[in-house]
Amino acid sequence: MRGGVGLTSWGRGRGARRRGADGGWGTGRAGRGRRHRRTPKPAPDLEGGASRDPRCAAAVATATTTAGQGPRAAASSHGTSAAAGPSAAVATAPSLSRTFVAPLHTSGNRIYDATNKPILLSGIFRNGLEGNDTTNLTDDDIGHAKRWGANLIRLPLGEQLWLANSCNFDPSYASKVDNAVSWITGRGMVALLDLHYNTIVPCGHVGLHEMADAPNSINFWEQVAARYKSNPLVAFDLYNEPNNIPDSVWLNGGQASEGRTVFNAAGMQQMYDAIRGQGANNLVFAGSNIVYPVHAYTCPHAPPPNCESPTDPYQPPPYLSQWITPSQSVPVVLTEFGWPDPNDGRYNANIINFAQSHGWGWAVFEWNGRTGSEWDLVKNVGPGAAYDPTPSGMPVVAALQGNP
Repeated sequence: MRGGVGLTSWGRGRGARRRGADGGWGTGRAGRGRRHRRTPKPAPDLEGGASRDPRCAAAVATATTTAGQGPRAAASSHGTSAAAGPSAAVATAPSLSRTFVAPLHTSGNRIYDATNKPILLSGIFRNGLEGNDTTNLTDDDIGHAKRWGANLIRLPLGEQLWLANSCNFDPSYASKVDNAVSWITGRGMVALLDLHYNTIVPCGHVGLHEMADAPNSINFWEQVAARYKSNPLVAFDLYNEPNNIPDSVWLNGGQASEGRTVFNAAGMQQMYDAIRGQGANNLVFAGSNIVYPVHAYTCPHAPPPNCESPTDPYQPPPYLSQWITPSQSVPVVLTEFGWPDPNDGRYNANIINFAQSHGWGWAVFEWNGRTGSEWDLVKNVGPGAAYDPTPSGMPVVAALQGNP
């Protein structure tokens, strides 16, 4: 297969769901939906594709390899028991730079820039475009993220707005994505384009689903890769939080079901091949260049005492420890984590410390152009605003403005 990339899974589970302000699954001023996590299990060692991410876990790993080489990740043990707090770190990561020269590539467990300098990608999850909510998504908004110190912006997209054959097609959508990509990469940051929303039946429910859909998600990535392959600061995140599907379907696609709905799922291999088939050699989160993404939430609904975490909710969740050994071989990035109280920064500080102690990149949730959400990192947004951090955002700013 193209690129000779090996896909491997270290643990799987139920993906998180973000509950919309109206109580349904959606975007906006949202809380985090309940995370249903299954016991991690090994997945097959795969040829020619992207690496497999744990579906409900809170950490995301990203790894890239040189052409013709594929990561061979050892499958994780079934479940984890060791605490994954900062004290569990087994080593201090070597100095990684937050400044870089494109293009980027991976070798071993690091992402490197064009000068072969090992780098750390860290920043924010800037939601909104997945549902065409562009509130305050402006050049100035992205500029403030850069001033915070971000070098990575995860940008969720919706295939239902991109594809011309969709009932929800927006002819202006691609230009909106173009603008956001330009604002991000024009400042020297990486734009991580994430397939976040889709539909699994024609004209069906738009939102978070258990897996990408065929052929639409494949067509989406063909078009997106063709459009942005010449921009070396664009990276591709194949699908957000796949869950409740067999390994074989996750990899190669096939028949899947969600509730009572049976649909044809697109596999990670198919989407990866769609990107590489366009001649795009950009970083792929789950491919070669490959990155492994993980999400981390101990309190997906509300802070203590209304939190069901079986361990100290302010510490990184124990299942993150299953990524320590793999991260010695492949690059890992925590592409989503956050805390449902803007007045408490302890969890974000501990997660960032844990990630950086292992040399993992990270992107924190959420920065969405509004205030009033329990997940807010920013006190004030919009034209003329200072974008001051909330208490939960303060450790984010501190980390982003750390040693270059």
